[in-house]
Amino acid sequence: MGALEEYLAGYDDAAGRMFVRLDQAIRVAAPDLEVAIKYRLLSYTVEQDWRHWVCAVNATRAAVCLRFLWGAPRRPSRRAAPRDLHADDLGHASRY
Repeated sequence: MGALEEYLAGYDDAAGRMFVRLDQAIRVAAPDLEVAIKYRLLSYTVEQDWRHWVCAVNATRAAVCLRFLWGAPRRPSRRAAPRDLHADDLGHASRY
């Protein structure tokens, strides 16, 4: 069972359809991203760097959410610290 299928098991059909559509869009835009359930989110990253994930999908009772992690080290020579990274939402689809 893949991460998407495992994640879908916890949600109703309406949310599941939205998860599948978002997963398809993410994979078209960035086919090399890896997917896994991390931080209770269906998360996408590069080279298994789950601490610095690219985007994630989750659901609340009212909406399915697509989240992006953005940020960069202040100096290119050091790794990004948690204070340098931020999660942001683009809004949500109300009740799928």
